[in-house]
Amino acid sequence: GERQAPPPMAMDMLVNALWDVEGFARIAAASAIGRAEARHAVPQAASDALAWVAMRDPESRARHAAARALVCMRRLPPATIGSLTTFLEDGERQVRARAATLIGNLTGERGLSPASAVALRKAMADSSGDVRSAATRAIGSSLGEREVPQATVDSLVEASSDSDGEVRRSAFLAIAKVAAFATPHGRQKLSEALASAEGERHLRARIAA
Repeated sequence: GERQAPPPMAMDMLVNALWDVEGFARIAAASAIGRAEARHAVPQAASDALAWVAMRDPESRARHAAARALVCMRRLPPATIGSLTTFLEDGERQVRARAATLIGNLTGERGLSPASAVALRKAMADSSGDVRSAATRAIGSSLGEREVPQATVDSLVEASSDSDGEVRRSAFLAIAKVAAFATPHGRQKLSEALASAEGERHLRARIAA
């Protein structure tokens, strides 16, 4: 028969285990919460705790397990995305990059909230190339077949001339994906960026992939 939702006490125990001193216990707890959500929504406290572990746990396997659990959630509380955007301001470069990547993986083509889009556009101007690249990829992955805001167009065009090659590559791939859904003015700006030699090279590579 259908699996039943874990009783509140059991879920509380799993959330508490996310803070266990043993890495294997945190990994097991994150995975168990993800499996439980496959059938039933988990409380906000659980998804927020997973977000913290995915960002700041010292054990990489625990971070990955928490991130996987969040990505697998079909009913992820919107507030959890909001809490992840706060990590875009973290003092550690690796944490900011993780946050941008996970936000992109969680939103997909469902789209970003206005607040999350603003936070990612700000991260596209981060001092770290890793963060700028992750934020640019996240913006690109969140843009489906919907009108692209002019602010996003401007950020992508700016990123296409970034000093970091990986940032430029992420920008060109995003531009190629969304150019058709921009306003006429935005479409012109995006097309001009793609018309550069590097833009055409990335566009050919995307078509060939």
